[in-house]
Amino acid sequence: MNKLQNAIDILQNTAERLKELHIEARTKLRSEENIEGYRENISERAQLLVDLPNQLVDTLATVEKNTRKEIERRIRDFAHQAQEALQSQGVFLLASLLTHRGDTEETPNDLEKLIHNLRKKLPNTQES
Repeated sequence: MNKLQNAIDILQNTAERLKELHIEARTKLRSEENIEGYRENISERAQLLVDLPNQLVDTLATVEKNTRKEIERRIRDFAHQAQEALQSQGVFLLASLLTHRGDTEETPNDLEKLIHNLRKKLPNTQES
């Protein structure tokens, strides 16, 4: 398996965990009215993004240079935004990481969009 696929796998696993935490947080807030649990889940989401650049260092080392730089820039931006949200402890900032005004639950977040674009760069891949 090539290094780009390995990087995509790490990103995909992170995206899936972010989605799980989002669902758990929403459940805690809406049905349990557990505000502290909600805050813990959205803070954990942010921490995953802060940690993402370190998770990818070795994997990205042999990815094609332009693709590597694109991934590094994007995940560095995600990590920076997440770190700012954690430092501010602003619930809105924490909850809205990777999303934009007007996005719906079905709208892919920025990490999911990055994964989609990277999959197009894999050899012998058909994206619809």
